[in-house]
Amino acid sequence: MIPAPPLSPLRRAAVEGYVRELRNALGLGHWSILLPDEYPSDDPEGVWAEITPTEGRYRAKLRFGTGFFELDAEETRNTIVHELLHLHFNRAGDVVRLGPYRQELGQTLYNSLHEQVKTEIEYGIDALATIIAKRLPLPLEKWPDAAE
Repeated sequence: MIPAPPLSPLRRAAVEGYVRELRNALGLGHWSILLPDEYPSDDPEGVWAEITPTEGRYRAKLRFGTGFFELDAEETRNTIVHELLHLHFNRAGDVVRLGPYRQELGQTLYNSLHEQVKTEIEYGIDALATIIAKRLPLPLEKWPDAAE
């Protein structure tokens, strides 16, 4: 992971409180959500957020890209809801990722199937996030300053 500047105490408290509120509203209260001082793994400038569940645990790391704190309130809410919804679908992806299919299908076909399943889950999550987020509270209009 790429290290990110630490969140200020006020910003961290605001983000943690909002993530906790959405987590509970989405029926994910049994999950621990950590906010490490790291950027998303793929592209810190192009990815607004990324959640990474810990295998075999109800625990995940939620990382924010460089542009996340510049998003408007609705896009912020939608982005966090989208990432949290991944936790409901994590095990569906694991059926392919961890199943015995690799040997039976061969590596090329397995890779293709795995990518297709990931893409379809992503589209489904995005559609659900758009519908569900509208029914959940908005965050603060402006997050506390990064330096506070």
